[in-house]
Amino acid sequence: MPPTMQIAFSWNGLPQFAARLIRGTLDRVGENCIVVGSRLSVPILGMEETLRRPVHWLDASQATNWQALGCGVPDIFVQSGWAYPAFSSLGREVKGRGGHVIGLSDANWRGDFRQLFLGALAFRAFYRRHFDAMIVPGRQGKRLMRWFGMPAHLVRGGMLGADPNQFGDGDPLPQRPRTFLFAGQFIARKDVIGLAKAFKRFSRARPEWTLHLCGGGEQKDLIPRDARIIVEDFVQPARLAARFRQRPILRPSLAL
Repeated sequence: MPPTMQIAFSWNGLPQFAARLIRGTLDRVGENCIVVGSRLSVPILGMEETLRRPVHWLDASQATNWQALGCGVPDIFVQSGWAYPAFSSLGREVKGRGGHVIGLSDANWRGDFRQLFLGALAFRAFYRRHFDAMIVPGRQGKRLMRWFGMPAHLVRGGMLGADPNQFGDGDPLPQRPRTFLFAGQFIARKDVIGLAKAFKRFSRARPEWTLHLCGGGEQKDLIPRDARIIVEDFVQPARLAARFRQRPILRPSLAL
C-alpha cells in the first residue's frame, strides 16, 4: 500500500481475534491505519496493546462521520457491521469522496427462503452499490455473496483466523483433561443448546468427558443442566488461551 494512502477498519463488537487479524494486516501493509469499533457488552482488556494503536470507540446505533472521530476520510474502508448506522454512515462518506469500501461478512450459504429471496433483494437494493469487494470466511460465504450479486472476482475468502502464537504450545493432547471447550455467544445462531444436547448423548458412553462453555447470551438459562456441563461467564483472552492449552479443573460450584 502506498505510504500516503490511508486504510480504516471497522468492527461491530470489536473482539480480540479481530484486533489480532488487523494487527497482522498492518504488519504487512504499513501503519497508516484507523481502527473503529463498538464495544462488546463485556469489555475486553488489552485491545489497544494488541493493536499497538488507539481504537476509536463509538455507538454503532448512531450515525457519525470521520471528522467527529477526529480523522480524515480514509482511501480504503474495510467495513464490518454494515447494517449499523455508525459504520454505514462512515462507509457512505468514503464512497462519496471517491474511496473504496470493502465489506466483511461472516454469513454462510443456507439456501433458505430468507437468503434466496429476502436477503438477495435487500442486498442488491441497498448494499451492492456500496461495496467494491467483499471478504468472507470461505467457500459457502463466497457462494452467498455471488447469489447476492457480487461478481466472483470481487469476493475473497480469508476473513477469519487465529494467532498460532497463542495456541501453539501446551501439554500433549493425551495428557490433557477429556474436555470439549466452547467459547462464544450463547445465542441461537451458535446453537449452543444443540451442542449441549449432543454432548449429553455422547457422555452416556464416555462419562470421563466434560463440556466447558465460556461466554454469555440470552440462551444461558436454556442450557441443559448436567454435572458434566460446566458454564462459565466471559473469559478474558489471555485466560481463554490458557484454557485452550490445557483447561484447569474448575470448582464443582461452577457447574450447572
